[in-house]
Amino acid sequence: MANSIKEIAAVSNIPLQEQNPILLPSEGRIAKQKLKGVDRYYFLKIGSPNDLPLLMSEKIGLETLATAGAVKVPKVFFLGETSTCSFLISEYLDLKKDNLISGEILGKQLALLHQNSNQFFGLKEDNWIGLSPQKNHRHKNWISFFKKNRLQSQLTWAFELGYRSNLEEKTERLMETLPLFFEQYKPKPSLLHGDLWSGNWGTINKATPVVFDPAIYYGDREADLAMTKLFGGFPQAFYDAYNYHWALDYGFKVRQNLYNLYHLLNHLTLFGEVYLRQTIDVLEQLLSEI
Repeated sequence: MANSIKEIAAVSNIPLQEQNPILLPSEGRIAKQKLKGVDRYYFLKIGSPNDLPLLMSEKIGLETLATAGAVKVPKVFFLGETSTCSFLISEYLDLKKDNLISGEILGKQLALLHQNSNQFFGLKEDNWIGLSPQKNHRHKNWISFFKKNRLQSQLTWAFELGYRSNLEEKTERLMETLPLFFEQYKPKPSLLHGDLWSGNWGTINKATPVVFDPAIYYGDREADLAMTKLFGGFPQAFYDAYNYHWALDYGFKVRQNLYNLYHLLNHLTLFGEVYLRQTIDVLEQLLSEI
C-alpha cells in the first residue's frame, strides 16, 4: 500500500504521507482512506484501473453540485490513475451523524438545489448508481426517461439474474399504466443528487450539512425525496423545511414507491434475493393504486 500511496502522490503532485493511512469503512470494490498531507487530511478512494469511469462520474457529480452552490459537498482535488489503480482525492471532512439543526438546513438547501433546471431530463453522460451503471440518455418526456433509463434498465439485469418469473407479470402491468401516476402532475427537470439516502449525508460544525456520493441527473425532484425515505429516513425537520420552501405535490405519497422501486431493483441486482420480497411488496402497492 505504501508504494501505491507514493505513486499516487507523485501522479497527483499532492504531498501525501504514506505512513499509517487510516482505512475507512468501504463497500464493494472501492477502498477508502484518510491520508495526512502537509497541512490537512485528504480523503482517498482507490479502485482498479477499470474503475476510473466510476470515479470520474463521482468527480463530475461533486463538481456539478458544488457549482450549483446550494449544499456543501467535499472539494475534489485530483482524479487520476497509476500503473496499478485509479484514484480520487477529495477534501476530508470530519462528518458527524445528522441532527435536527442540520436536517432542517438541508431541507431548505435541497429545495434550492432542485430549482436548478434544464430543458431535458437526464444528463449528457451516463454515470453510476452505487456500483451499477446508470443510463442518462436525455428525454423531453419524464415518463419515457424514467421507464427506459431507470426501470427497464434495472429489470433487464434482474431478469438476466433469474428474477424474471418473480417480476415480469407485475412489472409489465406497471409499465403499461405508468402514465396514470402522472395524470395530474407534470414534473419539471431538477438537478438531483440522485442517491440521497441517509448514509450519503453528514454534518460538520454541528450545523452544516454535507452530501456526497452523488449520482446526478436532471429528473423529478420527488425522486430525491423518495430516496430519503427508503433506507433509514431523514429527520422530520428536513421534510418540514423542504415543504416550506417548495411544497411537494399531494401525489408524492404514491409516486415515492414508484421512484424507490428503481433503487430496490438496483439493490436486488447488486445484493441478491434479500431485497426480492420488499421489491415485490412495493410493486403490489403500486398496482393497487391503479
